[in-house]
Amino acid sequence: MARRDWIRGVAAFCLPGGALLLLLSLAVRAGLLTAWWPRAAPYVSGTVLIAAILLAWRFRRSRALYALMAIALTEVLLERLGMRAFGAAALLLPLNLAAAGLLRERGVISRAGLLRLVALLLQPALAAAALLLLPAASATFFLGRFSSSEWMARSGLPQPSLAAFAVAAVALSVGYGIRRSAQDSALIWALASAFLALDSRGSGPLPALYLTAAALIVGLSVVETSHRLAYRDELTGLPGRRALEEALASAGGQTTVAMVDVDHFKRFNDRYGHDAGDEVLKMVAARLSEAGGGGQAFRYGGEEFTILFPGRRAEQALPHLERARRTVAAQSFAIRASQRPRKKPGRPEPSRTKPRRVFVSVSIGVAESSSSQDILSAMKGADRALYRAKGEGRNRVVLGR
Repeated sequence: MARRDWIRGVAAFCLPGGALLLLLSLAVRAGLLTAWWPRAAPYVSGTVLIAAILLAWRFRRSRALYALMAIALTEVLLERLGMRAFGAAALLLPLNLAAAGLLRERGVISRAGLLRLVALLLQPALAAAALLLLPAASATFFLGRFSSSEWMARSGLPQPSLAAFAVAAVALSVGYGIRRSAQDSALIWALASAFLALDSRGSGPLPALYLTAAALIVGLSVVETSHRLAYRDELTGLPGRRALEEALASAGGQTTVAMVDVDHFKRFNDRYGHDAGDEVLKMVAARLSEAGGGGQAFRYGGEEFTILFPGRRAEQALPHLERARRTVAAQSFAIRASQRPRKKPGRPEPSRTKPRRVFVSVSIGVAESSSSQDILSAMKGADRALYRAKGEGRNRVVLGR
């Protein structure tokens, strides 16, 4: 299971941003884009940027919008001013991408969102003023050398920009390690794409190509995040009610349906609090997702879950459901003591009482359908079987008649 989770984690990080950037780099090395990209660049790049910005605006993703605006400004500066603005653009873009990773979602049409955009738009003006009024100091700041490293000398980027990319990479990696979101992984791959764009010293067709790829990666993360919010339950991480409805609509042939309910959940919530209740739901969701036998778990609502077993008869699904029920019943929870301080004291004292450990259980009702026409009947049958399991004492699996 740990190996499977590791593979899923790597895939979630690399798709689609890493795969897109890899394919694009291979196409550049093979010379597949040299014939048509220079002519198509203004149209493709503009279309991708506008579409991605509109998506971020529509779905109120202020972090993505900030990153996309930074990419758009960089592309405009390189196109209009070329090498005169290269140092400033190469320094500001990674820092702005890092800022997009560190900022919180504050909405687009909000005071915080508008202030961010104003601050972003002021940057080119301030950089231009510095270049005009203090050319020597600006050249040192944007293009200066502070190391004689051979690797830095081979890079097409100024050393201040290389330092900015290193800082941004660390900041974005920490952000992804904390949140593990599609948007945070997209910002890392957008940073890598921006590095490839600017490492060519801002000349030729590559900067526009890789900056367009960075915008596309961020735009795709907006779609992925919005899809996840619509189809995934935020608390448990399981597919939600809408995903279940689509799975039921597409189910065909033999399917087994299991309805699962946490026993005495309201009583548990009232006694130990909603935070403990949330932990129970997350634990149950994790155990149900590991049921096996080809079953897929969904959050149905509240303390109820659904597991679908496509292509399986009820007799085939029952051993997996029984094992999941036993696993839930065997796992205990340590309940926070009522007199325990909410904040960690400067010099904590050893607890004189052992934490209370409690157990929860689930009741499961099971039914099967032989065709897509009676899948809803199977849902109702599983629900009736669940009520029978409750009436017969809970913490059991009951097969519908």
